[in-house]
Amino acid sequence: MVLYGHFLGYTRISSYFGKRKSPTSGASSSHSGIDIPAPEGTQFIAVADGEITFRQFLGAGGYTITLSFSNFRVTYCHCDPNFIVKVR
Repeated sequence: MVLYGHFLGYTRISSYFGKRKSPTSGASSSHSGIDIPAPEGTQFIAVADGEITFRQFLGAGGYTITLSFSNFRVTYCHCDPNFIVKVR
């Protein structure tokens, strides 16, 4: 497995893993990831060599891409609906 360390300066976490107040409804909720915001139009960089296993609209996650590698899955949420990736 090859992991990449390129983050292009986008390292601020805007929402952490665990219990939080929902940014949309204000209700208490559990967040199963972390959010690292970037300006609209920023290109994604895969964190590892892998396979795109999901690419479609996913409710509150918006347009979503999932990259699977080894025993891991990385999910990129709130993507532009015109992303150019394919599910293998």
